[in-house]
Amino acid sequence: MGIAPQDITAVIAAGGASVRFGRDKATFVVGDETLLDRTVGIAYKLASTVLISLPKKESGEPQDWKGIRSRMKVVDDHVSAQGPAAALLAGLRAAETPWLLMLPTDLPFMTASALKGLLEGEDEVARVAVDRSGRLHPAVCLVPVLQFDTLLSLAASGESALHRLLAAINTRDVETEERALHNMNRPQDAP
Repeated sequence: MGIAPQDITAVIAAGGASVRFGRDKATFVVGDETLLDRTVGIAYKLASTVLISLPKKESGEPQDWKGIRSRMKVVDDHVSAQGPAAALLAGLRAAETPWLLMLPTDLPFMTASALKGLLEGEDEVARVAVDRSGRLHPAVCLVPVLQFDTLLSLAASGESALHRLLAAINTRDVETEERALHNMNRPQDAP
């Protein structure tokens, strides 16, 4: 038995600066769909609700983000942190289920089946993806929503690194298929 989709909200961290990539990763097309649309499809196989996390709306945001805002449920990641930690906190704040699954948009080899291990078990412990070598991939995690206040307090005290926020709560490492965790840092990394 494991955690059922109706008990999970997914948040997709889509608002990164993509500095090394040179353009917005979320709207980059691989095959016949954007990385964001691909990630949304994976998320809906595991969760009942899918949220997209973008930085707080500003007038100078990329045009592509305006399109995302018009067609998907977006949460602004303006809570006391930056980067993926802000996306996690925004998702936890908005979730109406007991669990939050966080995924980044830049994992072109990710599949729903690669994430099944995160959903196994009945305990209320956060789960974080690790590869075979034990390297932590904190942007792929499943967190009990009841941890929101603890994580928000840590972020408000100045901690903005996602791996350190997750280390402050009870977590379990879940070995995840290494290829699924391979992220794209440059367009030439695309499959």
